[in-house]
Amino acid sequence: MKQNIAHVARVFGVFFAQAALALACLAQEQPAAENPGITVFPASFYADGEPVSAMDVINRTPGFIFERGNNDMRGLESAAGNVLIDGRWPTIKANTLQEVLTAIPFAVIEQVEVIRADAADFDTMGRQVVVNVVRKAGGKSTLITEAAVKKYTDNDREFGGTARAEYSRSSGRFNFDASLVYENEQFEWGTGEGPYTLTAVDPRSSLSGRFDIDDWSRSVHATASGNYAWDRFDLGLNLTAKTSTLILDRLGNYETAGGEPYDQIVDIERGNDVFEVGSDIAINLADNRRLNAKFLHRLESLGSDSYLQVGSRETLADDEFDWTETAARAIYRWDLSDPLSLEFGAEAAFNELDSFVEVSVAGAPLDLPNDNVTVQEDRYQAFAKAIFRVRPNLSFEGGLAFEHSSLEQSGDANLIKHFDYLKPRLTATWSINSVTDVRLRVEKVVGQLNFYSFAASPSLEWDILSAGNADLEPEESTDYELQLERRFWGRGSAILTYTRYRFDNALDYVPVGLGFDARGNAGQATRGKWILVTNFPLDPLGWKGATWRSRTVHFDSRITDPFTGETRRRSGRDSFVGFIGLTWELPRWNSVVGLDGFIGFQERVWRISEERLIKEAPLPMNIWWDRTFGEDLSVRFEIMNATPARRTRTRDIYEAGRSGGAISAVEERKTEQAMHFMLRIRKRF
Repeated sequence: MKQNIAHVARVFGVFFAQAALALACLAQEQPAAENPGITVFPASFYADGEPVSAMDVINRTPGFIFERGNNDMRGLESAAGNVLIDGRWPTIKANTLQEVLTAIPFAVIEQVEVIRADAADFDTMGRQVVVNVVRKAGGKSTLITEAAVKKYTDNDREFGGTARAEYSRSSGRFNFDASLVYENEQFEWGTGEGPYTLTAVDPRSSLSGRFDIDDWSRSVHATASGNYAWDRFDLGLNLTAKTSTLILDRLGNYETAGGEPYDQIVDIERGNDVFEVGSDIAINLADNRRLNAKFLHRLESLGSDSYLQVGSRETLADDEFDWTETAARAIYRWDLSDPLSLEFGAEAAFNELDSFVEVSVAGAPLDLPNDNVTVQEDRYQAFAKAIFRVRPNLSFEGGLAFEHSSLEQSGDANLIKHFDYLKPRLTATWSINSVTDVRLRVEKVVGQLNFYSFAASPSLEWDILSAGNADLEPEESTDYELQLERRFWGRGSAILTYTRYRFDNALDYVPVGLGFDARGNAGQATRGKWILVTNFPLDPLGWKGATWRSRTVHFDSRITDPFTGETRRRSGRDSFVGFIGLTWELPRWNSVVGLDGFIGFQERVWRISEERLIKEAPLPMNIWWDRTFGEDLSVRFEIMNATPARRTRTRDIYEAGRSGGAISAVEERKTEQAMHFMLRIRKRF
């Protein structure tokens, strides 16, 4: 109890300290921008911070909350983040947006533009604020190589590392980029060791001992992209191939209450192969009319071989998932006059998932609901929106979208469903003055179903077998969002956002028969989310070259438990999550030093026969030092987990199920990630 109170006190202390500092800066003013909807930061703005890539630049851009997007979402708009490159959305899903930005060297960046949606002359994919990374024009080639080695102190494999090669070529109308990345390193969030206890109502079933996790990840991915610009026509193409393997190696050495040995062994190998091709076309039909079209085709194969031994019981599982996606999007924009712009567009996405799962327990086959299914989805959306600028500092955007989708399942379940939705949207942006913006958003949102929820899936690392659920419907929500942004001290900003969600067909775990549960629709739910993002230069306080950065998120939610009928939070992350960071620029030594601290998190999951809580304690810290030698060589040394990362997993187990049974056992596992080190060298040619 005391630990929980201390955890809450530390987290709230960080949150309110940032809020107080943000409010203290509200009186600060800075000159107005030439265009109140676009703020331009030249490359020189970031130079003293010795950035290496576009991702470093994004992290140091004031007045902007980075959204990485979600590549698991189907289609284009739903998966997009909020960063463009040379005015173009990355048409790529195999690599995350962070990986795409990391592959762009700082040396080729001309400027960064923070663009409000009402000031944009392109498709903002529904985002109210986006960033455009503009690269330098002209004939120039850049080759960058990078190598990093990591030394671990708590993994059976002592050393890991990465190697990267990036090439970019700009020659007038033509741009070309390519990258090749190899990673062979510890899987950061799955490694550690610590004590384990299972306290059962029947003392003979109790266990105690130590648990050791040595997870490892290997991957290779290659990307090539290019675009060519004519006077009124621009064509881009992306190709990506990626293969990765995740090895979960876990060992528990326990004893029963009577002193007898009782081991738990987890050995899982998961492979993932992705290939995709994407393209986009931009056409200037006239000075005030533009057409943009995008296309993506993606092939993904995911499979795993799993082994679990608990005492003398052995469980074997094999699963294979093949996913194909084809998506296209087109949008026509017409700027009728200075205050009014119209957009019309459509998007289509075609997806197919084939799944096959085999499970055996103690040598006997076990059939799971929906362990062999094929799922096909065809989804179409048409939309229109109008942007009206009442005054230079006040604008409204109103839009309406119509979505139709058809879902067909075959195999263990044979089912066809059709869904139709109207999705209205209204946003408003008010620039109170040159440094203060207020944004409002009200929107009907239809979520996407996770294809993997239709199929059974073994999670032997949790000793859980999840059924598939054929009777899934999309989650619907009405979102109400208010955001306040304040810029100050030239480089500083604070952004506070509150979003309230009201869900119908909310997704959580529900019973599906035969003693199994799966993701399913659990009725109505609500959720609230606070986000505070700060970027404070400390020069005005006397610490020259220092900057404080942070992002804190607080969640709250309510749903009726499908198993017990009681009101509780939704399964997933709750409480606080986030990070804090401090950097100190030392131009005299061509260096930047910094530290990053992680506030921790809590994640709760309610299943048919257990309640699980995973909690990471604050504040594990990473300390790093960047040093440049001339313009072409940089070195980073980093100490990770300078303060240990401690994670506790607690499971309340109900042998007869949570719907009416009592707790039969409580399992607690504590892991601690030890300190490890990284040395990275990056060379530009």
